[in-house]
Amino acid sequence: MAAPAAPAAPLFAQDQYLSEIRHTAPLAPDAEVLYLMVCRRDADARERLVVAYQPLVLNVARRYLRRDAAMDLMDLVQEGNIGLLTALDQYDLSLGTAFSTLAFTCIRAAITAALWQGDGLIRLPDHKARALRRLDQIEAALCVSLGRDPAVAELAAALACKVADVRELMVLRARQICSLDAPLGDGTDTPIADIVAEVLARPQGKAALLVDAIASLSEMEQTLLRERFGADGGDVTPRRVVAERMGLMPRDVERLEQTAQRKIARYLAYVAA
Repeated sequence: MAAPAAPAAPLFAQDQYLSEIRHTAPLAPDAEVLYLMVCRRDADARERLVVAYQPLVLNVARRYLRRDAAMDLMDLVQEGNIGLLTALDQYDLSLGTAFSTLAFTCIRAAITAALWQGDGLIRLPDHKARALRRLDQIEAALCVSLGRDPAVAELAAALACKVADVRELMVLRARQICSLDAPLGDGTDTPIADIVAEVLARPQGKAALLVDAIASLSEMEQTLLRERFGADGGDVTPRRVVAERMGLMPRDVERLEQTAQRKIARYLAYVAA
């Protein structure tokens, strides 16, 4: 009799993750507030928040799990964690809104974006595409003037629209994320992720569009890409080394890198629309 097949690695990873989640205790309210205050500069505080919110990520991921879908549970969890990191980057403690509210919104948006992405970019009506570009312009301007990511209410005020309308645009924007394996769109076959290093090293010519996309990232994301891919065309730096240089956890570097690359892809999609 043949020996039973060994369990697949993804299933083992999923079982291990679920086991860890069962032993994850929620943060005390005071501790959560403290971590939220320092998480942008304290890698340990950021990691504690990410771990504490894994039950929420898992809960949302399970809602969208389908037998006939291309993405399994761990794929959805990974996308949810990208949304969680976005929430950590955008959260403004001074507004008094519960972080869990923003976290849920960003986690759900990231997961649904991944599911709706399909084989390529979802095309939008012209007026929606213009509204999304306007949102990007206003958001970038407010980031410069405020020195931080603007809150949804601030975006709504600047756009002279309702908060609900801004949230709708943000969901549409999330759906517009295009694949990192997609070409730049200038007739080449080179994936976006593969030319980030080249663009950072040589910001001229046909790469100017991608340079603009990188310039739209946060200061931390730009620093990470330069540390990771180099500004002189050299070899790619291991994430562990980048984490040490930036005072982050290696997992944080990976998540931030994925987020930055997705923002670049999204920017290129908008400009090409």
